[in-house]
Amino acid sequence: MTTLVEHGEDDGVGALYRPLLETYLSGVFVLLGGDEAVEVLGRGLLHITHEIDVALGLAEREDRPDEAKRLDVSDYKGKTGLVQRVDQLLAEQNDEYRGWATGIHRHHYRVLSLYDAHGGAGCLHRYLVTSPDGPVVQSARGTPEIAILYLQHAIALVTGLAGLWGVRAGQEVSELVDVEQRWREMQPEEWGC
Repeated sequence: MTTLVEHGEDDGVGALYRPLLETYLSGVFVLLGGDEAVEVLGRGLLHITHEIDVALGLAEREDRPDEAKRLDVSDYKGKTGLVQRVDQLLAEQNDEYRGWATGIHRHHYRVLSLYDAHGGAGCLHRYLVTSPDGPVVQSARGTPEIAILYLQHAIALVTGLAGLWGVRAGQEVSELVDVEQRWREMQPEEWGC
């Protein structure tokens, strides 16, 4: 992500930030949900692995293992998703965190989904310009300020989750506490941070 920002390829930062958010939420889920969370994520992995095998012609849809259960990122068709499970676990730790994962999902993850995964025309509208001759596709660089914001959030999430795991494992985490600050000090001035 840092390299993309350095080279002005701002659109790619969001494409990398979205899966990082999902990984972060999965990490918090396992950290706070323990064995049950590991089991839920394992069933989801079986589900998606089977979907890939079907797409590659290596398996038939009806051969899905019984234990393979899809876990969506958010609630879908009446099923509780990863975001809601993380919110519940966070609220059990401290009520001040109630709704935090839902907020991250709403204000970051869903926006990025529109731009790089599920948006249809949303994936392209930044690249289409109307000209007298009709629509023209042009190269667009994205928004540096937003890319840097995503990068800052990504670093905070990664160092925060690593710190939580370290504390849970009884490890010294003082080095992680300074990582984000050191990164800010290293940013080129032209990034405007």
